[in-house]
Amino acid sequence: MPEKVAELYLSYAPGLTMFDILTFALEGRSDLVSSETYESFIEDYPIKTMTVGSINTQGTIAGGTALFVLATTDLTRLGSTSTYYYYPRERQVCFLQNKTDASDILQCEIVVGGITASGSTVTITIRPSDVTATISSDYLYAGQVIPLGGFATGVESTAVQASKVGYDHVYFYAQLFKEAQGFGGMELARKHWYNIDGKYYYERDVLRKELELRAGMNAALILGQATTNTSIVDTSVLDSSSVPIYTNIGLWDWGVQKGYDKTYSSTAGFLITDFDATSEYWLSVGVSSPNIICIMGNGLYTSMENNTKDYISGTTGSLNQLFTPNAGAEGDKRLEIGFKSIRKDGFNYFLVQDHSFNNPYLLKNVMYNNGLMFPLSQVKTREGAYVPNLSVRYCGNRTYNRKMIVGHLGGMDGYFQQTMGLPILTGDDANKTNWMSHASFPYFNAFQTIRIYPV
Repeated sequence: MPEKVAELYLSYAPGLTMFDILTFALEGRSDLVSSETYESFIEDYPIKTMTVGSINTQGTIAGGTALFVLATTDLTRLGSTSTYYYYPRERQVCFLQNKTDASDILQCEIVVGGITASGSTVTITIRPSDVTATISSDYLYAGQVIPLGGFATGVESTAVQASKVGYDHVYFYAQLFKEAQGFGGMELARKHWYNIDGKYYYERDVLRKELELRAGMNAALILGQATTNTSIVDTSVLDSSSVPIYTNIGLWDWGVQKGYDKTYSSTAGFLITDFDATSEYWLSVGVSSPNIICIMGNGLYTSMENNTKDYISGTTGSLNQLFTPNAGAEGDKRLEIGFKSIRKDGFNYFLVQDHSFNNPYLLKNVMYNNGLMFPLSQVKTREGAYVPNLSVRYCGNRTYNRKMIVGHLGGMDGYFQQTMGLPILTGDDANKTNWMSHASFPYFNAFQTIRIYPV
């Protein structure tokens, strides 16, 4: 019941989790899907580079070719253990900067038939556009990140050879979440039950299980990892067969696979100038939305707040007239300690504390000083539809919805305990209330993720 949810959260927690924000605060980010496993595509960086892993053949003559192997970080292997995808294509132009002379940039192109793949080894052959240029070790070296440009092709020439560009094929699994509470008959009778609208009765300890279920779903949303261990199975109650258990990929792990890491000093804290690097990343990957949500623990939140205040106040600690109370006729030129947002480099950073990051019984031990940044925006799928970049999808079809199922299983109500003073004989003697949700967390444009943590 909505009127009890707010009371419940105020009783046990200071605020909403990221999962609650998606569920309650943002419209259109909670959908029903007809299958517990569904396929989709997540977008990659709008412009790719290629990273040199190792050099096979250095250019030795003017106008001659050079060969190198793509770094493994440039390869994608989603959905198949044997197919590796890569992004440069034949006849694509690339640019090499002289590592000893930044003003010297050499244009090359990938020669026709110059991409060969053997498992995870992708070899690329390039040739300088200038017949007098030589691709020496100053132009091509291990670890170099090479920008990719347009294509050197003639009018009505043959088509560009296809490669994996734009999207990665992924599977999103609807993971089961369960909670249960058992009560004996006398235990139920002694509790205080709240009457709602004259027909519903709720008890605080029973309601708390919904909080625990949502906390577990939030943990999966933030830190979930796909199950790859084939030994993790469940036993089917129908035929005792072993059923694989699928779990979700959380935001933190998507950041590992496709995002960017912004570390900060564990002694100096997260400085206002650290936002310069995050803003540069948003610009580099084509983020058009100026609004960035920052989910974090109180350790990181306080660090941002204090360092921003110190930056504004300066070394003397005094504030100029723009930040004194009631300065100016508008009445809004003042600094209020306790930031809700910070505008830096054209982006609005909305700071949100996820209470599970602060709770010592939940994620505090690993996430108190950590945070996640990403824009909450709409993205266009490969099929042409516009969808939220992050949402919650629940399993179901036209006849049922497993968004939140609450079921009561009546036992013997502790009959033997009440009448004969004997203990409850079995678990079935008690009353049970069971909660279950069947959800997944699709995340598109996963490359627009920044992980923040101290070093």
